[in-house]
Amino acid sequence: MTVLVRSVRAAIPAAIIAVAVYLCFMHKAFNIDDVTFLTMADHMLEDPLHPASVQISVNGRPPAWISAGMWSGPVMPAMLTPSVAAGGAEWLAHLMMLVVFLVGIAASAALAIRLGVSDRGARWVAILVTTSAAVLAMAQTSMPDIPTMSFAVLGVERMYAYRTEGGWWRAVLATLAIALCILSRQHGVLVFACALPLMFAHWPQSFGELFRGLVDRRFLVVVATIVAGVGLVFLTYHLMRDPQPGGLTSTPQKVADFTLWRANLPNIPAQYVLTFPLGLCWAWLHAPQMVQRYWCWWGVLFGCYLARETHVFHRHMDWMWWQAPITALGTVVLIDIAVEAVRRRDPIDLGLAAWLLIAVPVVVYSHLPAKYMVPCAPAVALLIVRAVERRPTPGRAYWGIGAVAAQGLILALLIIRADQVHAEVGRKGGDVVARYVKRGEKVWFDGTWAFQWYAQQAGAQPVTTVDPKPQPGDIVVVGLEGWVIRDWPNKELVERFTFTEPGGRILQKPAGFYSNVAWGPLPWRWSRKAHDPVEVWRIK
Repeated sequence: MTVLVRSVRAAIPAAIIAVAVYLCFMHKAFNIDDVTFLTMADHMLEDPLHPASVQISVNGRPPAWISAGMWSGPVMPAMLTPSVAAGGAEWLAHLMMLVVFLVGIAASAALAIRLGVSDRGARWVAILVTTSAAVLAMAQTSMPDIPTMSFAVLGVERMYAYRTEGGWWRAVLATLAIALCILSRQHGVLVFACALPLMFAHWPQSFGELFRGLVDRRFLVVVATIVAGVGLVFLTYHLMRDPQPGGLTSTPQKVADFTLWRANLPNIPAQYVLTFPLGLCWAWLHAPQMVQRYWCWWGVLFGCYLARETHVFHRHMDWMWWQAPITALGTVVLIDIAVEAVRRRDPIDLGLAAWLLIAVPVVVYSHLPAKYMVPCAPAVALLIVRAVERRPTPGRAYWGIGAVAAQGLILALLIIRADQVHAEVGRKGGDVVARYVKRGEKVWFDGTWAFQWYAQQAGAQPVTTVDPKPQPGDIVVVGLEGWVIRDWPNKELVERFTFTEPGGRILQKPAGFYSNVAWGPLPWRWSRKAHDPVEVWRIK
């Protein structure tokens, strides 16, 4: 039986979960950064070679070129063009994401089989990837994190397939997958550098053996696939360079702030406990050994220090009672995985351990939410399942793994539902805009995220801090995060819609699923605090 057939069979249970969640949320409204990629897709229908050569006003700021600050390439807007061409059909955008997600699930199972995991283990790898809360929640958005993960694991699987079996077509497919991964999110390139240890059959016993492995023809071809993939990315950027002064499409904006490490670095180990199964599963499988290892106790101290830095940044020391143990556990697990890989002299575990850390360079970015760690999900699942299959009775261990997977699935559904409710507030605002536009009114909107997309589609113009501005008699609809006209004196309230039903929240301190810096490290919380109202004002 071929690896392809075995991997597809192993991926079926996970695929059923992914499809079921898609069917439940296929009409979920667009939200958060979806608006950026939808705007690019809309422009791509007119100018396919320059998707980022378009201006957008974000939350009241003056219009700016998307290309000046993008960390992402043209893959996501290209995926969204069918949806935008169909009038912004949400189900079609989610369907395109589902297809790419299924590719990533199957590629994760295939990589597991190639690394020596049993068919049963490969099935659990696919399930753990799918039920990781961050992964499944991001699969219901129109942001490029799932494509980054899917093309990353596909690229690594094709690299390993070439390394072990040869075949020029495998190297070509690896190159294409690498390019697509980087053109989804640029930090995905680090996956392939971290995966190079996987290409060694065993731990080199001497420098001579290491040198012979590095100059082996197939290893050099694997390195060449990475170089070729990066070359394709630069070629794509060159062909799609913007005609306006703003640089290449997707050139990163200079947003590095080294003080943000206090909030971002601790969030990496914390999320491996909160939104990925690594922390709980690894600790459960290795607890007796970990309590006897001195490096784990040093990890506890370092984790508590990182937790303290988080609260120094947020000025919320009252979070410490739950943040400290979560961050400490994640830190201990990461250290234990790395040390054990070196002690066992296992190049595969070492490569997987390095794969977990690809988000580290993002610590100086404006935030580091769990979505930037989504490409690490296959490495998380592989480390867990490989640890299970080393046990004398792996069958019993899978019961515990299944419980953690169920917990991840429940948390993912809570996050998606909270995001859906929040997005519906934005869609409601768009409906209000459409009603006034149909009356022949001159309509402006003040807000962002889901509200911005639906208001734009309805025909409203954004209110910003610069001209042009609303004139007397104009209508301004204020939605999610609206603030520009808050202190304007000459306005009259026409209508106000409130959303006071209690429920899950993902953008309310200390829960910041989409931004740990703005709100906090938790992925979800229950709250009675109302969402932003939708208000209609007439300028006098």
